[in-house]
Amino acid sequence: KIYLCGEMEYPPSAKIHKAAVGTEAWVPWEKCDSTLEVINELKGVRRRPEGSARRDIQIIAVEQSKESTDYRLLTTDNVRFPCALILGNETEGIAKKVLYQADLIVELPMFGVNKSFNVWGSAAVVAYKILESLKI
Repeated sequence: KIYLCGEMEYPPSAKIHKAAVGTEAWVPWEKCDSTLEVINELKGVRRRPEGSARRDIQIIAVEQSKESTDYRLLTTDNVRFPCALILGNETEGIAKKVLYQADLIVELPMFGVNKSFNVWGSAAVVAYKILESLKI
């Protein structure tokens, strides 16, 4: 499922439809105001109905940070399933208060003049590595 947090384009939108090539119709998504609220829900911090199971989902943020781990080091030792990827705005990145709530911060090492990679590319690389490390 994709949670779209904050100010951004979201379906129904001609821009989203064109970029998603129609997949927005079959990929579950939800528009949310706050990334922190989504994290709390995924970690099971929000009040749950009596008898419901805790949703202990690992939160993995993709961001350049002093606390980050090289994405190539993702293994079954530091990744567990289910997990959620937090991806930030291409200009501003992920807010510090959101990073603080993440269980793991990973980054793609960059070389040269440009020290960043676009969000969709980073998401694809890290998601692939997570699946590879879990042997799913």
